[in-house]
Formats: sequence, structure tokens, C-alpha cells
Amino acid sequence: MNTGIYNVKFTSAQQNSSEGLAVLKDGSINGGDKGYLYLGFFKVDGSTIEAKIRVKRWKPGIASIFGNLEEYDLNLRGTSNAASDNFTVSGSIIQVPTLKITIHGQRISDAA
Repeated sequence: MNTGIYNVKFTSAQQNSSEGLAVLKDGSINGGDKGYLYLGFFKVDGSTIEAKIRVKRWKPGIASIFGNLEEYDLNLRGTSNAASDNFTVSGSIIQVPTLKITIHGQRISDAA
């Protein structure tokens, strides 16, 4: 997995979708979108990626793809493809495991 800035696209099991930006560097994830911040950690073993991310609302009145949640934690697992600078992970909200998500990331730039 290459360090950089990624365009990330989210889809919930209910087919709600959104997108944002995330910086992946030195095992940490930092990013956001029009209403939420993403803060977390990831590890890569070969082509397998695992991540835990805290998602927290920064702009009142904006709903997540899961609805009107202030904050939640995601537990994710999937694959990365260093050759094409992308990844796909799936998982769920730790506090509500029935709420599932898939995230596709495409590297768009180096990170400082």
C-alpha cells in the first residue's frame, strides 16, 4: 500500500453512498468529507489491509450514510493493490455490527 492522499468512496449495505478524502501515511488514516472526520490506523500484510477508524461529525446537520449519528467506530478488512494504487475494504460499525460498509480508495497524490 502506497502512502498518499486517496479519494475514498463509501457504500452502506442499504446502498447509501458518499465520498471524501483520506491521507494514509505511516500506519495512520486522517481525512474527512462535508460533514465527518476520519481518524484511525491501518496495517498491511502483503495485499491484506486491516483498519480501525473513528468517524466523528464536525458539521451539525449533516447525516452520515448510516443516518444521523454523531460518531462511530469502523472495523475494516480487505485488499490493497500497490500496482494500481487502490484498495477495497469492508466491515461494520463496532457499536452496531449490523450496519455494514464497503470503502473503495484510489490514490490521487503523494502525501507530504
